Amino acid sequence: LLQSSINDLQARLAEQKESFSGESDKFVTKLEAHEIAMLTLQEKVEGLTNDNDAQVGEINSLQKILDDKHREGIDLKKTLHLLKSELVQMKTKDLHSKCHSQSLQVRIDQLERMADKESEERETLNSRVMDLSQEKEDLANKYNVLTAEISNRRTN
Repeated sequence: LLQSSINDLQARLAEQKESFSGESDKFVTKLEAHEIAMLTLQEKVEGLTNDNDAQVGEINSLQKILDDKHREGIDLKKTLHLLKSELVQMKTKDLHSKCHSQSLQVRIDQLERMADKESEERETLNSRVMDLSQEKEDLANKYNVLTAEISNRRTN
């Protein structure tokens, strides 16, 4: 009886072992399929990650170009502002120069008129001096004539 129970148990154990072995094979097959699916998904994730990294690199590159262009724009605006400021200064200096030049020209014209007047006055004075010199000479001659006449009359 005991032997019969042991044989029954061994038979059931063998059946369960066989059944478990079949279940185990199915599980291993499912596990292998799952691992293959996971590897495929991992490859897809890596591909997407690489694509994403490439896009991030491209975005960073474009952002750098955009930043450079922005800096260039700011530099150009600064340069333009400086040039405009310099142009205004040059126009202001030019205007001041023109005003100063006109002022100097007016002063030169005044001085030339004054010089002409002084020259005319000098000529007038020179003429008057010559006239007075002539009168002085004439008076000296008259004096000499009169002195000679007085001398002649005293002698007579």
